[in-house]
Amino acid sequence: MATVVGVIHPSLCLSGRDLVEPTPSPDGAWVLIGVRSGGRATAVVVSSAGGLERGLALDPGPALARGLGGGCWAWRTDSTGFHYAGVDGQLWFHGLDGRRCRLSSLPEGHEVSSPVVSPDGTKVAYVVDLAEVRVVAVDGTGDHCVSEGWDFVNDPTWSPTGDLVWQAWKVPNMAWDESVLVSSASGVLTVGAQVAVQQPTVDADGSLWSVDDASGWLNLRRDGVAVLAEPYEHAGPTWGPGQRTYAVSPERTQVVLHRNESGFGRLVLVDVATGTARELARGIHAQLRWVGGTVTALRTGARTPTQVVAYDTTTWERRVLAVGPVAEWDEVDLVEPELVSVDGADGTIIPARCYRPRTGAGGPLLVWIHGGPTDQWSVTFLARVAYWVAAGATVVVVDHRGSTGHGRAFQQALRGRWGYDDVTDVASVIAHAHRLGWGHRSTTVLLGGSAGGYCALGVVSAHPELVAGAAVVYPVTDPAVLADATYRFEAHYTDTLCPVPPVAVAPEAMVRPVLILHGDADPVVPVSASAEFVRRARAVGAPVELVVYPGEGHGFRQPTTQLDEFTRLAAFISAVTTDR
Repeated sequence: MATVVGVIHPSLCLSGRDLVEPTPSPDGAWVLIGVRSGGRATAVVVSSAGGLERGLALDPGPALARGLGGGCWAWRTDSTGFHYAGVDGQLWFHGLDGRRCRLSSLPEGHEVSSPVVSPDGTKVAYVVDLAEVRVVAVDGTGDHCVSEGWDFVNDPTWSPTGDLVWQAWKVPNMAWDESVLVSSASGVLTVGAQVAVQQPTVDADGSLWSVDDASGWLNLRRDGVAVLAEPYEHAGPTWGPGQRTYAVSPERTQVVLHRNESGFGRLVLVDVATGTARELARGIHAQLRWVGGTVTALRTGARTPTQVVAYDTTTWERRVLAVGPVAEWDEVDLVEPELVSVDGADGTIIPARCYRPRTGAGGPLLVWIHGGPTDQWSVTFLARVAYWVAAGATVVVVDHRGSTGHGRAFQQALRGRWGYDDVTDVASVIAHAHRLGWGHRSTTVLLGGSAGGYCALGVVSAHPELVAGAAVVYPVTDPAVLADATYRFEAHYTDTLCPVPPVAVAPEAMVRPVLILHGDADPVVPVSASAEFVRRARAVGAPVELVVYPGEGHGFRQPTTQLDEFTRLAAFISAVTTDR
């Protein structure tokens, strides 16, 4: 069929399903895949050779990760079934023959993650609330904690001798500021001063693999020695459990890893003995696993709707096992972004990626700011970006200081400067885009969520001469309020990010129209902060509107909410860019 170019209906963006954490069985026969669709989480298995998917009747449902993360399940060593984190906050076993049993007996209100089965198949280690590493027998007996003295723990892994190694850190640090690896047998294994480490794996000969930024870049190491030392990141920040950006061959002679090239992805094969690297494929590759002669991955890109793939390690030919987005995306002329480097106000180079419509200029300029702020929108399949580009918009995604993917120094550059340098960097990118003719003040709209919303509001406040307005979701408006109200993981985040005093966005400075969308069940950024911001703005006549979605949290999940968000955003952008 012919490729078409045109406006994408929101229903296309909201259709399909999210694929999560593809995990091959130890015998290589099956790949277990998490599936989220229409607000419901479930799982399927598919043959590693390809073929029809088989649904699984998980009860309770699985607590699937978001995006490219993992940490929901682990196969038993005999491949007869798997242990998984349930949405009820308990650890479960589900057999491929339908057997199931609960292994944990935790009080209500907890979250479990990162199950991993011991080499002898008799025990399961798992994490509770990112606070405890626990071990339980596969029959549910002897459940006990093995970690003490750490504020946060994550991603345990077994050694061949039956010991455990996990990632750990203490507040006020976040995992990407300073973290260590801890052994149940010998204590701290790595030096944590100004070093972040993640993804421990102990292979069959006892070698310890991990990713750390001791060199200034998150590079893969084996027993402390870089496998491939290069000025690229081999992982992202630890926002949750189960990141898997490398996989070691069964013979331990080769390793595949994901390389971040300024937000673009590439799969790389490295010979461990020589350090020789071979580039295998473009695209973001997550959840890498190597079983037998097959590497499985979750693969995505600007022009690649998210899919589960398997590589034959003899030929490195790729076969697709499952696809998430609906088939109609195959007929859309998706756009690859171009990398842009902008001179910031103080000479710092600010990276950005620009998605330009094939129909030429004339549409709005949408400047999208990622959340975090310690994060990055890498070049994955982004249905919302494709929607606006197809409608004639130019979309610019900014990696302001504090973003990941550009080395430790750039990521740490926002410490004590949140609300200042990120705002200045985004303003510099907007001014650059205007000089290139991609838009002008009356056609430029800022978009962002959470920390991205905070930055967007900051730009409206400090640089109204650059923008027509901003549409933000669950934005931070005052970090001081956030520090007292957010959930445990981020409770100390602002201690290192914020200047003293923190920068609060002034409602009276909103001289451009602002649309705020917020859920009333948000555990990260309380909706009350947005309500107070809007109350103060309206008191001085500032053009700020708030829409509250009942039952929604930090990220809108219900299809009706998502469709309403699309509709309101389209109407807002049309209104503020038409009124010139």
